[in-house]
Amino acid sequence: MDCFIGTSNSRWMLGPYAQAPFGMVQIGPDNQGNRWMGGYEYAINSVSAFSHIHAWTMGGLSMMPATADFTIENPGPDSPYKGANAGYHSRILKETEKAYPGYYEVELYDHQVKAAMTATTRCSFQRYNFPACEDARVLIDLLFPTEWDYGFSVKDAEIRRVSDTQVEGYAQCVSGAWSSWNDWTLYFSIRFSKPFLSFNGWNDKGIHENVNEIKGAGETGAYVTYKTYDNEEVLVQTGLSLVSLEGARLNLEKELKTPFGWDFITCVQSNRQV
Repeated sequence: MDCFIGTSNSRWMLGPYAQAPFGMVQIGPDNQGNRWMGGYEYAINSVSAFSHIHAWTMGGLSMMPATADFTIENPGPDSPYKGANAGYHSRILKETEKAYPGYYEVELYDHQVKAAMTATTRCSFQRYNFPACEDARVLIDLLFPTEWDYGFSVKDAEIRRVSDTQVEGYAQCVSGAWSSWNDWTLYFSIRFSKPFLSFNGWNDKGIHENVNEIKGAGETGAYVTYKTYDNEEVLVQTGLSLVSLEGARLNLEKELKTPFGWDFITCVQSNRQV
């Protein structure tokens, strides 16, 4: 099955996303700004980040591994005001881009990271292979471009460090423009296979380093840091819920931690057996 069919000049909901059958999570690449028919465009050889929700009038929880010069801005490669090299997005090696049901992978040229991902019904499972780097990062962005001219807005959000391998939080969102009737709260629980060195964040007041939590409205995000050796593998599992933080934790436990542990390949293969 060719998961790239229909991904050019298409819609936010249609991309080479990793998704279990009828799953809530559709994690995969975005590479356009807020615009009609935005999201993923096959002809663009870059990735802005990997977001989890690609539903009609809804988006949520974008993540990105990074090793290039630090920035939290990510206007995208086609921004009219920032230039092609601004932001934490990355050019990709197009020949490395692969997708089949329940799976997506690509090599991020500017960050020298190979990113692969799969999903269960309510969770994502990502695998990042980093280069040797003194300042490797994984960014968590709660407000980012989606399909619509006005995208969605974040009314309130929190990202909290639970331990040096776990981060949790929520984002209260409302869709923009004509679909402003649509609001939701996305809860998330994220665990990392390798303890991170620091937890940091940003909001409208700026960047905050070595903190335990970050709160805000509008632009809100966080990043964890690592020192990595060449081809080091860092695994990231994320449980989501539209009901509660307890639900996100339970989904992470029941759908990933208990059945798979840190076995990425077995989780990928499980989608082929459904």
